[in-house]
Amino acid sequence: MAQSQWTPIDTGTLTVSDYGFYMHTPTAIHAWNWDSIQMATLIGPGSLQIFGQSAHGAINWILESDWAELVFLFWATVRCPDHEQLLGRTWLPDDWVTKAFIHAQTNPRYPTQGDFRDMARTLGLTG
Repeated sequence: MAQSQWTPIDTGTLTVSDYGFYMHTPTAIHAWNWDSIQMATLIGPGSLQIFGQSAHGAINWILESDWAELVFLFWATVRCPDHEQLLGRTWLPDDWVTKAFIHAQTNPRYPTQGDFRDMARTLGLTG
């Protein structure tokens, strides 16, 4: 009976920026800056475990999103550039950049083709 259990808190959309990420739910906007997150680990495709400090105390959340890897990339680059998942590139599913690129092309408010080429080059996925 003493097993970890995860309870869905809310659903909505996710926005990622250089400064943090924002979860838009039907009832609120939850903003998280990179300094508020003490540790993050990708635990599977589209699943990021976050340990941080909120205005109400410590949190231990799992963010499930197609953009979980992007949240991890930004957080690790800013807060933990020596994170083993970032250094080893073991965290990025093989088809993630392709899926993100296709999504960006079909949704004009998302990053451009050039943005994804630059990101792929930075990650060492292209020459």
